[in-house]
Amino acid sequence: MCIRDRYQRRVHGNKEVKEGEEAEKLPPPQPKIELPPPPPPPKIFLTPAIIGRCVSQIGKTPNGLSYVYTKLLAEGQDIEIIGEAIETYKNLRSVSLAKNQISKFHEITTLPYLITFNGSQNQAEEIDFVGDKEKLQFLQTVDLSQNKIKALPQINLINLVSLNLIDNQINSALHFTGHATLKILDLKKNKLANFEGIQNMPQLQELYAAENELASIDGLKNLPCLKKLHIRKNPLVKFSSIPDLPALEYLNLRETQIDSMEEVKKFSPLKDLKTLNLLATPVVETMAANMKKETLMLLDMLKLKKINKEEVTAEEVKEAADEKKEKQRQEEEAKKEAERLAKEKEEAEAKEREEALAKQKEEEAAKAREEAEAKAKLEAEEKDKKEAEEKAKKGVEKKEEEEAEAEGEPEEEESQSLTFYIY
Repeated sequence: MCIRDRYQRRVHGNKEVKEGEEAEKLPPPQPKIELPPPPPPPKIFLTPAIIGRCVSQIGKTPNGLSYVYTKLLAEGQDIEIIGEAIETYKNLRSVSLAKNQISKFHEITTLPYLITFNGSQNQAEEIDFVGDKEKLQFLQTVDLSQNKIKALPQINLINLVSLNLIDNQINSALHFTGHATLKILDLKKNKLANFEGIQNMPQLQELYAAENELASIDGLKNLPCLKKLHIRKNPLVKFSSIPDLPALEYLNLRETQIDSMEEVKKFSPLKDLKTLNLLATPVVETMAANMKKETLMLLDMLKLKKINKEEVTAEEVKEAADEKKEKQRQEEEAKKEAERLAKEKEEAEAKEREEALAKQKEEEAAKAREEAEAKAKLEAEEKDKKEAEEKAKKGVEKKEEEEAEAEGEPEEEESQSLTFYIY
């Protein structure tokens, strides 16, 4: 069978038809109907049902006359709005609404006896509830980590002790003017470029600001009780100054960009410093095994107990002190030698200057003599010339006189002869 005698088949949908057969007609395309978007799902509130299954820990009311639930643990419930239902549980002391979708927490201000609040892993951008000094007067611990907070506001919670703001988007603390009772402030994993506003906290003991964008530590003021400063993994290179932190015992600068021992030396005013961590910094990579000893020598006025996570032994302190003493002795000798050489050089230069000055004076005197001789010679020549001119002038005058006399004598003779003839 040749090819042209074969049946040519065409596929129409799922049906095969031979050439010449009439294909089944398809229905015309239907116009596309655009359906309206589905309505947004309703907001999920903290309902009485959720609260009912999440409360626990029975305790007495403040007046001691009855028993109530004191703890609410409503984590991971996809709650978006706290709502009014929580107001029924005014005696709650501990509330955790972590791992939800809440954007505002102002409803917790209706819980007058609240002591601990956890609002971590939510969607809050502002925390206005911390500014009301008349409410939440017993609140001591607040965890708002892993939200979307952009600035640290003024906090008026009068008994607050611990504030956790890890992993937010805070880039400014200018409106935070201090706090009277706060002891722990955690600002790790934010976007702070400086510490402006972090001040006036007489009770603050621990400040964490690792993994920010700090290029300086300027701005820390009036923190007399601060013992622990953790600023790891920031782009710190140099310190224009070291804040006055009289109680500081622990300083973590790990994974910063400090690159010289001159910067390490600037920590000397921190009289109570006992632990210093500079691991994974350029200066440690440069100094290598000598880092510990060099630090002990530079900061021998401090009582360091641990450097880069290594304990400091009494033997290491003594060895560093002895080496520093020897180094100072060598430096003193080198200084004296340098002074001696400088003095010799100065004397030699002074002698050279004196000789040069004497030579200059001699040359000036010789030049003066030459000028005087030249002047005297010129004056003598002028005098001789003048005398010659005077002599020549007198000679001319004399000659003229002689000529005049010579011309006058014949006339007199002639006059005499005439006179003779007349007589």
